[in-house]
Amino acid sequence: MESRYELLVSVGYKHGYFSGRKFDRISTEPTHATRETLIRNGLLFNLSPTGFRILFDTRWGGSTRERKDVLKDKPDLLFQLTLTDPDFYHYTAMDPGNITRSFVYLSNVSIEGEQHPSAGLLHSGEFVTENDSVCFGKLPQHFFGKPFGWLQLAVDLQLKDAYEALWPGRSVYWNYIVVSRHLRELNKPAIIDSVTKQQAFSGPEPILLPDNRPALSFVSGIPIPFQAAEKKVFQLVENFEKDSGRYKVVLSALPRADTRIISAAIDRKSEPGKEDAGAIEIKKTKEYYSEIFIY
Repeated sequence: MESRYELLVSVGYKHGYFSGRKFDRISTEPTHATRETLIRNGLLFNLSPTGFRILFDTRWGGSTRERKDVLKDKPDLLFQLTLTDPDFYHYTAMDPGNITRSFVYLSNVSIEGEQHPSAGLLHSGEFVTENDSVCFGKLPQHFFGKPFGWLQLAVDLQLKDAYEALWPGRSVYWNYIVVSRHLRELNKPAIIDSVTKQQAFSGPEPILLPDNRPALSFVSGIPIPFQAAEKKVFQLVENFEKDSGRYKVVLSALPRADTRIISAAIDRKSEPGKEDAGAIEIKKTKEYYSEIFIY
């Protein structure tokens, strides 16, 4: 009987940094036991750049079958995830923790065996986070080289047609540091958004570099998300007048932040009202910055 395949389930990977573009930095490979399970159940693993699909033979074992017939057999499937981009954690808003002793664990069900509240996701939250990491003490199987992660599909009648794993893109404060003397001596310098023509960075603030050279610092008012195809352009201007909107462009397109150059600073803030009570409670938050030097 000639084989005919239909979709059992598809899995796709997406990342905020590659918004609108394919995210192909994770490779998926069935374990040896899963490959045997696929063959034994008339299933076909079909790899794609952004995920994979599992197909089932509708004419298996001498008779025809439907998707629900396959789901009744409950063949659990396990896949090893390999990260192919060494810069992944630079543009991902996820604390890697101790990556030598942990791995990402994705599944369509929770540890308790229940479907995740977010329908169609392979993680409990809106995005994959450090909460989806598991230490070595809970390995699904032995391995020779530490994987980036594991993906387990619990196949039953509740299995959906499609699942996704979503990674969040990182947002950081951009810090333009003007070093050259002729730019430091500009009259009323500012950094503006080339589209809105509004001031987009605070400053300038005079600073000293580690080698004691003077410089001017401009910091974005809010964290700016890293985007692989970002088209936003910032400009350095002089004689900037906020009220009238007048200015003269000095540099029409400033360089963009580099995802590989990130620094972290701990911001310590006292909780409101604690000072009056005689006890100051300090709340620590970690902020990320990307320094961009202008010479």
